[in-house]
Amino acid sequence: MEVVDETGARIGTVQSLTETPGGLNVGISVDSKLVGVAPATLKLEGQTVISSRAKAAILANAGALR
Repeated sequence: MEVVDETGARIGTVQSLTETPGGLNVGISVDSKLVGVAPATLKLEGQTVISSRAKAAILANAGALR
């Protein structure tokens, strides 16, 4: 599924859902990197996932997918 920010700018695509000790983690492919994003920052509208965070913020805070 495609992931966009609240302005409609493309961020990437959902690649995985992973259960971690800290809870569910959504793996999103962003610029050929797999980054973990908290589900609370995402919402589904139709066939599109909308992030409350911009692409730059996701990449700046990207940690290893656990």
